[in-house]
Amino acid sequence: MTGGAGDQGRLDLDDVAPPQTGQGDGSVASASRSSRDAIGGTATSGSGTDAPGRVVRVIPDVAAVDRVFDYLVPSSWEGDGRGTRLGVGSRVRVVLGGRRVGGWVVEDHVVPPEGVGLRPLARLSGMGPSPELIDLGRWAARRWVGPVVGFLATASPPTVVEALPAPPGPVDVPDSDARWMAGALDPTPDGSPTVVRLPPATDPIPLVLAAARLGDALVLVPTAAAASRLTTRIRRSGIAVALLPRDWARAAAGGLVV
Repeated sequence: MTGGAGDQGRLDLDDVAPPQTGQGDGSVASASRSSRDAIGGTATSGSGTDAPGRVVRVIPDVAAVDRVFDYLVPSSWEGDGRGTRLGVGSRVRVVLGGRRVGGWVVEDHVVPPEGVGLRPLARLSGMGPSPELIDLGRWAARRWVGPVVGFLATASPPTVVEALPAPPGPVDVPDSDARWMAGALDPTPDGSPTVVRLPPATDPIPLVLAAARLGDALVLVPTAAAASRLTTRIRRSGIAVALLPRDWARAAAGGLVV
């Protein structure tokens, strides 16, 4: 269980190797290029040639393709609002290998390699994981030697989310329910996370409510059934709570999340 803000529990992701960059079907010129040219480098802002417009880098939702591809943001998106909603983490659909597939934007405003023509994004499919979760997914994919798309899919909403609701207001928890557990969540002098171990038969509700009083809180339980039961009990206490993955948008907006 985590509560409050700060840098508690941060992972060092500096050793995460970036995926290979390719143009594939993101480039209409790539079919005639050699495989070495098609793979290219990891272009960043300030390198390569001037882009024909706004360019984003996409990881396709294809487990067998462990590469990123550059796509052009259609100019019409800037006029109809989609360009404003598009950013790192957005879910999109692109043409890859002659068919449309889903994917996630992992970099924005990039400069593509020289001498390529870019295909446009086909569709904006709503919100996806935050930049921090994308970095975490890459770290996890390297740590457990698996495709990053599996982690990104888990971190994405099960349905299309166009925008987040307003964040919840302060939680009013009766002192009689939470006071005796509040000290367990006090920050440590060095800012490290606090671990609270409860015996199996101990009711977790007082600790959960104490965490809710401090602000945003994420409660982790071992099974989906346990999460559902705990959420029901919290709601009976009159506390607003989001249950993942069903309430993804509410959870992303903040508050108490199970």
